[in-house]
Amino acid sequence: MDQLDEARDVTLLRSAKYQQALQRYHSRRVRDRAFNVEDLVLHLVQSNKDHHKLSPPWEGPYIIVEVL
Repeated sequence: MDQLDEARDVTLLRSAKYQQALQRYHSRRVRDRAFNVEDLVLHLVQSNKDHHKLSPPWEGPYIIVEVL
């Protein structure tokens, strides 16, 4: 029973360490973007349900009305 608890603890520690490394990797590569009023932006289509494989992956352009 003790070995099972110890193996579970080791697994939890490895998982936490992996998640932290993944978060650091992502944070280093994310670029901050600042949008201003009246900027034109494109929106990535999330669902391919009604789209053909050759249809554009973007919708828009949309105009930024308000910056939150």
